Amino acid sequence: GPESILVEAYVSGLPSACFTDFVYVGETRLESVIPSIGNEEGGTQLTLTGTNFASHCKMKAQNAPIPVIVLSSTIAVCTSPPYHVGSLTLSYDCGDHVSSAVYQVTRKPEVHFIDPSQFFLAGNQPETAKVVAFTGQHFVQTNHLSCRVSNQQAQATWISSTRLLCMVKALTAGNLTVSMSNNGAE
Repeated sequence: GPESILVEAYVSGLPSACFTDFVYVGETRLESVIPSIGNEEGGTQLTLTGTNFASHCKMKAQNAPIPVIVLSSTIAVCTSPPYHVGSLTLSYDCGDHVSSAVYQVTRKPEVHFIDPSQFFLAGNQPETAKVVAFTGQHFVQTNHLSCRVSNQQAQATWISSTRLLCMVKALTAGNLTVSMSNNGAE
């Protein structure tokens, strides 16, 4: 962590009457961005992890400043900006040192239809989980690929950029909202 030392100034080889504290802080390092992938529209809340984060440092996306909130010396948060599909370099700039990480920008996934599109309940009791196929486009094979039925999130299995499978369980009778996410956050 930071260490404070006393600094004494010399003028023409003689000690001056000027003393001050000098705080030495180790090198700042951006180690990860979570999630590490998001869509081109931006707006994804990103958690940055690393060492020696400080409020005077600046966050940049491809050298353009973006707001960052430092929560501790090891965690900060920011929001991904809109950006074209590809690699976006995020840099944590403390003036004397810059540390960077890469954030992958993809097209926003689209779900065109799901199959089956309905479940039947037996005696008002939810059925066991069923495999539901999502068909659409811009599905990306990641460790955080997921689907959601109402408020229940489940791991998805990537088949292709246009197809994925999810285990979903009917919760109650009625219409349920179904969605998917390439990064588990959007």
